[in-house]
Amino acid sequence: MAPDDGSACNGWAMRSITRGFRRLMQFMGLQAVYPKPKTTVPDKENKIYPYLLRDLAICRPNHVWASDITYIRMHQGFMYLVAVNGLVFPLCIAWELSNTLDGLVLPPGPRPGSPRGAARDL
Repeated sequence: MAPDDGSACNGWAMRSITRGFRRLMQFMGLQAVYPKPKTTVPDKENKIYPYLLRDLAICRPNHVWASDITYIRMHQGFMYLVAVNGLVFPLCIAWELSNTLDGLVLPPGPRPGSPRGAARDL
């Protein structure tokens, strides 16, 4: 008798379970929720901006920042998070959370918990 270490679920057994599960999901009309391929295909009409940091030596804090806007899926809709990070030290300089993208503006000055003087050169 084989030891019960999970080795029995290799090969054909795992493929059979996967096929059965997939068939049941299709029968019930269920679909997995995950990002589909090619979700960020650029439009041909959009302008492509040049990369301005190519020959820039980034050697001091508050010299170059990076920003990001991302959405967080909630039970009823989305929340939008805007963050500004430094590139020399990977610290969050400022952030803002909102339920709409309208008027989402970062306030001047550091947020609580950010390093002292992080937004000094704003």
